Amino acid sequence: MDSNHVELCIWPDSVNDTLKKFSLLNKINSSATIIVSINKDSNEVELLSQSVDNPVIRDETLEDLAAVYVPEHLPRGILRYHHAKAVSDQRSYYPLCFISYSPPTITTELMKFTKLRNHLTEVLRPRNEFEVTCHEDLTDEWLEEQLKNI
Repeated sequence: MDSNHVELCIWPDSVNDTLKKFSLLNKINSSATIIVSINKDSNEVELLSQSVDNPVIRDETLEDLAAVYVPEHLPRGILRYHHAKAVSDQRSYYPLCFISYSPPTITTELMKFTKLRNHLTEVLRPRNEFEVTCHEDLTDEWLEEQLKNI
């Protein structure tokens, strides 16, 4: 398997390709999300979803995603096209957000996850970046509030 190393973790080319395609999505009817994790045993970057063929999770609330894919004790990266936002000329856009979930209880995974987070933001350049340390904050309401403050 071809891969790139992001210092402390292995970044497979297939993951990189999927993330680049995701960042270029232009037809979105509602939310679209990819959850990024580091496999503890192999140190390989993984995309989490119920479908092996398509890691993009559509039309799920942030709360539901957190309940299924974001354990309270492990860091995760959440790339999300959130619901449409109107701009002054009546057009709509879907802001690409990167939410970095880093629970305060992690220590050994934090360095790997920090390198992964930095690499993701450099490669994908999401419009909005947020850091979350409290699992209960992973809600659509919280994200809407963050987007209002930008």
